[in-house]
Amino acid sequence: MHRWGILIRGYIVRRYVAVIKPAAEHVALRSKCSIRLAGFYVETNPLCILISWAYKIEVANSSPFTTQRPRCGTELYGSTSAGGSYGSGTVFQLKRSKSGWTENILYNFQGGNDGNVPYAGVILDHSGNLYGGATGGGTGGGGTIFELTPSSGGWTFSVLYNLAGSPVSGPFRNLKMDASGNLYGTTHCDGAYSDGTVYKLTPSGGTWTYTSLYVFTGGADGYYSFSNLVFDKQGNLYGTTIYGGTNVYGVAFKITP
Repeated sequence: MHRWGILIRGYIVRRYVAVIKPAAEHVALRSKCSIRLAGFYVETNPLCILISWAYKIEVANSSPFTTQRPRCGTELYGSTSAGGSYGSGTVFQLKRSKSGWTENILYNFQGGNDGNVPYAGVILDHSGNLYGGATGGGTGGGGTIFELTPSSGGWTFSVLYNLAGSPVSGPFRNLKMDASGNLYGTTHCDGAYSDGTVYKLTPSGGTWTYTSLYVFTGGADGYYSFSNLVFDKQGNLYGTTIYGGTNVYGVAFKITP
């Protein structure tokens, strides 16, 4: 794996490469404009953004990676799959000032009931709350879905749901939030066939209800979904798997309400 860095000054975009752990950085970016480079989405306002080479960008406005059209280049949010105080990953903020970017660690995963190895990135809702998924840990062993809420100058971490499964079987990609505040996501290799799932989480009275939308069987339907999900205007969900299907190299799938 490589670390992708985007340096943006005016309309100049360059790429820097270094060796890192797989999927170590996933960043949600507050900005206005977006471009796409080498499969990665990058949001930028060419008049005011400078993105550090050390961070891999996977977010664009009006994309499955974020849920709002935020301010121009003042803050970035993301996760690391390792590191932090306990070695189990972090959620971080990069805050822009005239002198550059300052990193703030919002949460250090402890590797227990809070989850660990958060390969999935984070998304923002309209209130500025962050949502993400940890790939392992939690009381069910298959990862957690979590929320970070701004509170008195800090951030409060909450586990919204514990996924059942085995270590590192949970979400590898970002959640998707609909207009009603429901969360949607995929898992890597849990479910009845250990080939992954698509699920929905519905908030109600301070709790979240899990609904299984599809369980991959590992055959013609594919298996191991590392995919972000996208909606069309009719509310259908689309995604991909990396293996399976008639040609064994994965499928693009659709889930209809």
